Amino acid sequence: MTPGTPIALTTVRVPHGDPRPSEADLRRAVERDRELLRLPPANGVLEIAVAGPYQILVDGREIDEYVVWER
Repeated sequence: MTPGTPIALTTVRVPHGDPRPSEADLRRAVERDRELLRLPPANGVLEIAVAGPYQILVDGREIDEYVVWER
């Protein structure tokens, strides 16, 4: 990756206390973001980074949020 290269970054939310989404689900979320950004398909294996869970409150519901981006 070179400076200024666009990368996909997205969030994945699950009900608070649910297990972390699978690696495949997290990858699919990044791939969907790449499509929304109109980026070409990942060349080879898509490497991702994951941060979280971060507990948040949305409309009175407790949710765990994971931030996922490609490296």
